[in-house]
Amino acid sequence: MNNPTVKNELSTLVDSDEFYEPFDQFYERFDQMVEHFVRERQATLRREAVQTRRAAQSTWDAVLWVVREAGVARLYDPWVTDRLAQFSSEQIEELLAALKRLKTKPLGRNVTDKLIAGIEQMRGQS
Repeated sequence: MNNPTVKNELSTLVDSDEFYEPFDQFYERFDQMVEHFVRERQATLRREAVQTRRAAQSTWDAVLWVVREAGVARLYDPWVTDRLAQFSSEQIEELLAALKRLKTKPLGRNVTDKLIAGIEQMRGQS
């Protein structure tokens, strides 16, 4: 590139805004795509978190105690239903298994088939 005319033309082109315009458009589009991906991924992560949420063990223990002691009388109490709504499907399964075990013991005198069926019905609604 010893030709001074070509050097001047190239220098003028590189110094002009028109030279960078396609790159600017590319980077702007790339930024938009990255932002879109991040928003979609965050929404997916939030959905997955809701589907796999777990209530605290103390909440699970408290619900088990309340329904074991009060039976069906407290099943539809807002205190119980609000906490059951926080349970993951795995925790509901654990609760049902615990209640079925308790049903055969003296401690589970208030655990009835109606109570277990009520919790199973709630599981389908959450």
